[in-house]
Amino acid sequence: MMEFVFVHRDALIPNIVEKTHQNCPSVKIIALRSAGHKGVSLETAKSYGIEICRIPPYSPHAVAEHAVALLLSLNRNMHHAFFRTKQHNFTLDGLVGVDLFGKTVGIIGTGDIGICAVN
Repeated sequence: MMEFVFVHRDALIPNIVEKTHQNCPSVKIIALRSAGHKGVSLETAKSYGIEICRIPPYSPHAVAEHAVALLLSLNRNMHHAFFRTKQHNFTLDGLVGVDLFGKTVGIIGTGDIGICAVN
């Protein structure tokens, strides 16, 4: 008897609620790995007595800022600098990054997070 199904967003298939109920009628919970529920019929789930769980809403601004911070950190080789300073090595060899001024930065995906990063 299966009572719980975890759905990875990338693996989301059309009519997931109906197909789950047909193949595993004992399922009571479908958990999504996203804050939204696009492609999942909440009404259909309710009619089958299936609860849809998802992660709490999060700030797309915070995620976009984190992505930009990681970009800058990688560009300036901060990860290498961190380990070098732990070893008391303060040379700049190989640590100088590239100025982003005048460069074009590509962002793949313009969902909520991508739009925030663009802005």
